[in-house]
Amino acid sequence: MGAQDTGMPPFSIEAYCDLLEGFGRAGYRLGPLSGLAVDDGTRTVLLRHDIDLDVPSVLPMARAEAALGVRSTFLVMVTQHYNPAYAENVAVLRELVDAGHEVGLHYDLVGYPADPSAARRRLAREVGAVEELTGVPVRCVSMHQPHLTSGDLFRSGSGLVHPHDPALQGDLVYVSDSCRAWRDETLLGALDAGGPRRLQLLVHPELWLDGHVEDRERYLDEVLLPHAGDAARTYLDRTVRQIWRDHEGALAHDARVARARRESVP
Repeated sequence: MGAQDTGMPPFSIEAYCDLLEGFGRAGYRLGPLSGLAVDDGTRTVLLRHDIDLDVPSVLPMARAEAALGVRSTFLVMVTQHYNPAYAENVAVLRELVDAGHEVGLHYDLVGYPADPSAARRRLAREVGAVEELTGVPVRCVSMHQPHLTSGDLFRSGSGLVHPHDPALQGDLVYVSDSCRAWRDETLLGALDAGGPRRLQLLVHPELWLDGHVEDRERYLDEVLLPHAGDAARTYLDRTVRQIWRDHEGALAHDARVARARRESVP
């Protein structure tokens, strides 16, 4: 059964844009996660994107939001398998900032020091790393895979906006697309006048790249896995290939080989 069979949005960029426009028609103000800390009584949808798998794959969603005049928050990791400091990833993060989006830290407590003071210093270093990459202050943080740990050290008291800070949860409904699945139909209730006053929507952009593939494991096999090697293939094909062709050491090697072959001919 696909999402559209239940009335829920299918996982495509087009459907996501339709959803944002639906929120607007229902009277919601759309904005980034930092707005969670400012409750002025307005009906609000807070848009949060955790970057779990790949940095460039966020661009289709980020550009679609910007085209609609919508700002959101993208939370990037510095300990994930991707490297946010890789030049092409930095360019993506800077594009997000230039488009008016927020970029924050998505931290993983797996591997953090057990000592709370040391853990806070680790968080500060990671926040500083993201700020250095983007050139703007970090305002928001979120935890990666909270189900794998016994608790979240930074849910409150970090000085940064946290999506699950107990002090900020008043009248707030939380909806997530984790695992490319909707837990329930809460989202549908927000598209009419009787919906919740405040909604936090967590959307992972890499899960919305191809709406034609509904089954989540097929999507993993046919979209995410092939895409996962793109950065490495591009680096090898463009950068490494050109270096191997132009490097003076390689050229000198080839010249010696060519000369030896000529001299070996009777």
